Amino acid sequence: MNRKNRWFAAIAAMFFGTFGVHKLYLGKVGAFFFYFFMFTLSISIFFMPLTFIFGLLDSFKIMSMSDEEFDEKYNKGIPSGIPRGRLERRRDEQMEKVNIPRQSPTQNYKNKSKIAELKKTGLKKYKDFDLEDAIEDFKKILELAPNEAATHFNIACAYSLTEKKEKAFEHISLSVQHGLKDVSNILSHDDLAFVRIQPEFENFKNSGFRNAYASGQPGKPDALLQQLQQIADLRSRGLISDEEFNLERKKILRS
Repeated sequence: MNRKNRWFAAIAAMFFGTFGVHKLYLGKVGAFFFYFFMFTLSISIFFMPLTFIFGLLDSFKIMSMSDEEFDEKYNKGIPSGIPRGRLERRRDEQMEKVNIPRQSPTQNYKNKSKIAELKKTGLKKYKDFDLEDAIEDFKKILELAPNEAATHFNIACAYSLTEKKEKAFEHISLSVQHGLKDVSNILSHDDLAFVRIQPEFENFKNSGFRNAYASGQPGKPDALLQQLQQIADLRSRGLISDEEFNLERKKILRS
């Protein structure tokens, strides 16, 4: 993304605002055509371009903004003070690849605007390594839209970076179950490196990313898998709480 400079935009509005050049620079193509239309109309009626005044007003408005306000409005909320080096850009590209918006007839949620806002803030916090707060935003999304594959993937990455492998495995599995667009991201995403070095990962991969403790791993027979599935079913039916589920799961895994 090409960052917009606040002072350049203000100067462009002051000197070339008559023609709406600053709007074009800021990516507001519709506003640029509006300025062009108003310029033509005012010249033909008043014999002077009223858009000159509009440009000056826009210039003062941009200059009076803080850098944070300008970045939020014109730079997708990414602060100019945060360096985006090669590794940061790679992480951004990987996250964008997973989080490509897709239309789905099953996603008729009443809280689309809330979900969109949480995605925006969650991804921003995630990219800034504010991982605990990012996880909270992702959890809120899943409360509203539990089938969001990309959000399950995002929270799995956050749990991997905080070295909470059980939760990371759980959400990777859920992302696959709910239709993760490209499962190869599990094998290549930098932020899942911690998960991939775990002894359970090979069996997890061989199970189609559906069970970290698949049959074939020493000490983890089919009976253990059945027990884990049983308590997961009890939780999904509301018969046990999350706290009880986590306690029972720990007991089973230690047995």
